[in-house]
Amino acid sequence: MRRANPPLVEVLAPLWPRVAGRSIAARSLPVAFEAGTLTLATRSPSWAAQLRRLAEEIRAAVNSFLGGPLVKNVRIRLSAGASVA
Repeated sequence: MRRANPPLVEVLAPLWPRVAGRSIAARSLPVAFEAGTLTLATRSPSWAAQLRRLAEEIRAAVNSFLGGPLVKNVRIRLSAGASVA
């Protein structure tokens, strides 16, 4: 049975610049959310490292935007196909 609520990634993706800030949003994209873990994709190895350092701040920003502690962890995935810088 399909849930009535859209998946979290579908909600976050179009609002990502507002949620994460322009600089982070220009270089990352939310691609998955499962069991409390939000996965972000980036094409840049250096930005993957930077995003890992910012993971706690990103988690806090997403939860603040959502109005509750839905995201427990942020995972960064290096992805050649990510539609980001």
